[in-house]
Amino acid sequence: VVPPSVRKAVTALPGDTLWQMASAANPTDDPRPLLAQIRQVNGLTSAGLVTGQQVWVPAASAVALR
Repeated sequence: VVPPSVRKAVTALPGDTLWQMASAANPTDDPRPLLAQIRQVNGLTSAGLVTGQQVWVPAASAVALR
């Protein structure tokens, strides 16, 4: 589990999915491990997001997103 001190909130834009976020955050690796971590941290059961939803991601990964 990622401690709160190393997380960053990312706001979902129209059409965003967790798969896209994980892929963009770590484009050279399989996105599934990061996607699973993001889902766990946020208590999410699906990869779909609502526009404007705040998603906590590991801070190092979030830098590449927005």
